[in-house]
Amino acid sequence: ADRRTQLDRIGFIWSQRDEWWERGYRALQKFKKREGHCLVPALHIEGGLKLGYWVTVQRRYHDRMSSERKRRLNEIGFVWVVRPRSRRS
Repeated sequence: ADRRTQLDRIGFIWSQRDEWWERGYRALQKFKKREGHCLVPALHIEGGLKLGYWVTVQRRYHDRMSSERKRRLNEIGFVWVVRPRSRRS
């Protein structure tokens, strides 16, 4: 238990799914720092990661997401609901 606590403190990733989530989160932070928002285009790639897809997955599965992940996304201004653009005639 002590070793697990020590590894948790240094940010050890326990699963590939968790690693993918952390990579996406870091990419989103980078995107926001550069662009000033979290409205990632659907096909956007950031540092080799399909960030647009990652963002879509977060929105789709928000009801299954841990409160910790939701909190982290909310802290950086994640947009949970995106309204489609209206078409001009």
